[in-house]
Amino acid sequence: MTIRIRKVAPKCVSTLAIALFLTAGLLTLLRSPAAQAGPLQVPGTPSPLVINEILADPPIDISGDANGDGVRDAEQDEFVELVNASGSDVDISGWTLSDAVGPRHVFPAGTVVKDGCAIVIFGGGVPTGPFGDSLVQTASSGLLGLNNSGDSVTLLDGSAMTVTTYAYGSEGGNNQSITRFPDVTGPEPLVAHSTITDANGALFSPGIRVNGFGFDGCATALAVSKSAIPSATVGSRLVYTLSVHNGLAQPLTDVVISDTVPSHTVLAGVEDGGQSSGVKPGSVVTWSVPSVRPGEDIQVRLAVTVAGTVSAVVNSGYGVFAGDFPTFTAGTPITTLVAAPLSIHDIQGAAHLSPMVGQSVSQVPGIVTAVRSNGIYVQEPNPDQDIATAEGIFVYSPGSFNVNVGDLVLINGTVTEFYSGGESRNGVATTELTSPTVHILSTGNALPQPVILGTGGRMPPDQVIDDDMAGNVETGGSFDAQTDGIDFYESLEGMLVQVNNAQVVGPTRFGEFQVVADGGANANVLSSRGALVIRPGDFNPERIFIDDTLVSKEPNVDVGDFFTQPITGVVDYGFGNYKVFNTMPLPPVVPGNLISETTPLTGAGQRLSVATFNMENLDPGDGPDKFNGLAVQIVHNLGNPDIIGLEEVQDNNGPVNDTIVDASQTYSMLLAAIQGAGGPVYDYREIAPEDGADGGEPGGNIRVAFLFRPDRVTFVDRGSAGPTDAVTVTNTISGPVLSASPGRIDPTNSAWSRSRKPLAGEFLFQGETIFVIVNHFNSKGSDDPLFGRIQPPNFNSQNKRTEQARVVNNFVKAILAIDPAANVIVVGDLNEYYFAPPLTTLKGNELTDLVESLPVNERYTFVYQGNAQTLDHILVSPNLKSRHLPAVDIVHVNAEFNVTTGHRYTDHDPVVATLEFAPLTFLYLPYITR
Repeated sequence: MTIRIRKVAPKCVSTLAIALFLTAGLLTLLRSPAAQAGPLQVPGTPSPLVINEILADPPIDISGDANGDGVRDAEQDEFVELVNASGSDVDISGWTLSDAVGPRHVFPAGTVVKDGCAIVIFGGGVPTGPFGDSLVQTASSGLLGLNNSGDSVTLLDGSAMTVTTYAYGSEGGNNQSITRFPDVTGPEPLVAHSTITDANGALFSPGIRVNGFGFDGCATALAVSKSAIPSATVGSRLVYTLSVHNGLAQPLTDVVISDTVPSHTVLAGVEDGGQSSGVKPGSVVTWSVPSVRPGEDIQVRLAVTVAGTVSAVVNSGYGVFAGDFPTFTAGTPITTLVAAPLSIHDIQGAAHLSPMVGQSVSQVPGIVTAVRSNGIYVQEPNPDQDIATAEGIFVYSPGSFNVNVGDLVLINGTVTEFYSGGESRNGVATTELTSPTVHILSTGNALPQPVILGTGGRMPPDQVIDDDMAGNVETGGSFDAQTDGIDFYESLEGMLVQVNNAQVVGPTRFGEFQVVADGGANANVLSSRGALVIRPGDFNPERIFIDDTLVSKEPNVDVGDFFTQPITGVVDYGFGNYKVFNTMPLPPVVPGNLISETTPLTGAGQRLSVATFNMENLDPGDGPDKFNGLAVQIVHNLGNPDIIGLEEVQDNNGPVNDTIVDASQTYSMLLAAIQGAGGPVYDYREIAPEDGADGGEPGGNIRVAFLFRPDRVTFVDRGSAGPTDAVTVTNTISGPVLSASPGRIDPTNSAWSRSRKPLAGEFLFQGETIFVIVNHFNSKGSDDPLFGRIQPPNFNSQNKRTEQARVVNNFVKAILAIDPAANVIVVGDLNEYYFAPPLTTLKGNELTDLVESLPVNERYTFVYQGNAQTLDHILVSPNLKSRHLPAVDIVHVNAEFNVTTGHRYTDHDPVVATLEFAPLTFLYLPYITR
């Protein structure tokens, strides 16, 4: 039996003496001879391990926490430090460490002490600390049992042979360790730790030298590593812990730990005293640490928010630098997988309708590209490679967002499809996020690069709007983002785009104008003046609308103007068209210097000139500027035509909605203005409509009329027909005549319901009768938009115009049935293209549309939304076509100009034609008798 007296406080000489006496006596009685002989040792063999430091009496309070576990414990904080001084690594597996009582620790398998390194055995606890990268173990018996007043420490190998031993006395009880100095090679006896100058007052140094340096054999390297959660989601907080390990033999000072905010994240916070240069990707975060001891670990933390829709976030830009170890040490990249985030392109899908319509979505990332009064445009910062899926979206909120362009945000909301102007207009839907909440992750981010529309980017289709659908493009057909115009612009919805070298093809109207990219290099049919002309099967999907929704006060531009600097904006849809809302004031306009044309075709002598001219709701309220402008165009640009078919002449008080239908003041002001412009005396004929019966502007009572020069032609006045009296054709001895001149053609026919009735009249010129019919067919107001969801568009208004054309054609047939060589001229604003069914019906086999004799790129009298088109026509009967040398000219004086110029006085360009009426010459040959 062994009785052991442990440390006693307060220490007393008599008590210690008694304890020593009892211990010595009991040991003598109880130990066997073999035990009394002590462990065996091979004489003269140098010890491979040196007992370098012993702590038998841990200092009082927390200063004695030698094992670094945060608790001072008299037994657990005891330690023995052994150093390998053999010159090679030593495997001490199965070796034993004993004190005077017996074995206290058996070294487990795999215990190899590297040459020049140390191993520290603590009494217990959970050793926590740098310990200079020395091996650290705790006593396998649960304690070391070192006496304060004196004890022995013995290392035995696996054969119980003593490797080394050291006995100490009362010097071990001074609240500090005893150690060799110099370390490893210092002589015995071991000395009190704090008495060594190099210790700087330290009371112990387990695993490291007295001076705080590590043992050379334990030194590895300065190392930095990082840990983070293995997976995250967009919008989640991702915390990185950086660990710096000083595996060198010396302590380090002026240590700087650094990290870089990874791509697809923004900085959410820095802990442990770190500082950051910013929050965006690439920003640098640094921590300054005064010193790191050998074997010590330093940990610092930062947090980022995952903001990009990527599969993984990779952090590779981190490391450590120390002033006395001047090589930057980088850490191995660490990857955090990002759980399939929901992106804007996922919401948009490769279709006109979102595959997620009606669903609530959350944590959708985007960079704010534009702000408007009722929402924001955001764009995916990490686009996919599918051009069919738009990367932008509009976030609708009738309130205001406290966000700015360049903010990186996360959005929660409901996916909705919005129809501008209402679904009944048959426009396509715009995908939006509604009822949103917006969380700002960072500000001042660079905007996504705009998609170039044209050369160097994505080329808009130049002919096809949609070629594979007969119905609703939102529910059927293929989605062809490269070949179909309607799908092309849908695939850019909400995105930033850029138009280079934009050439204007549609003048400013209602705050928008139309352009083609690249100076028109890739546009299909441009006129010599820069207008983009439609043709059969080609309604010009390459037109790009520039709209002032975001930036007001768009410049007033004319066809042919252009921009040498890029135009940038976001793509949206409104009232039948995809549009680019420019996000910045537009660059300077370079004028195209377009001027009004003057026709070379004039009437003179036996050459008759006939014109058609839409006056655009002319009434006295328009003021003298409009009357004088129209007069100048008639006199100087049209050369005073002999006969003019007028359209859209309003009554004397214009849009005042009363019972007045008389337009005499309107005519008198126009005739006076023509004379004032140096023109001849004109006269007019008309039949006033019934109040409110002919459509047009409410109260305006528009009508068609004849304007003619009495000095050149004679109007045959016959009868006094009213607005509902139908003119007929009568066969007389001199040929066909009208029952009334002027007279309306079948005015009660349902084809003319709420529409202008055609007016027929007889003229005499050079002894010949000429029947002239002036028309203003039904408008296109009820047609589907070209870029609507119904493809091909339903031109519903064509049905009524086709019926109107049939009525007029039947009337022409009635004249030609009596005299196939009759001279018939049909003029007017027919509100239809030369290749459309109503014109085919009107022409029949009886009429030729002179407009079709012009080159395709000159066939336009009206510019609507950038599409130059022919709505005004002059048609002639076979006799006039074959015998009277017809010539035609569309005189471009109005349609290409914006309303603020001094050129435009109506929205239509007039058409003028000339016909030769030279008398027939007969060749008489003499009769020769043979």
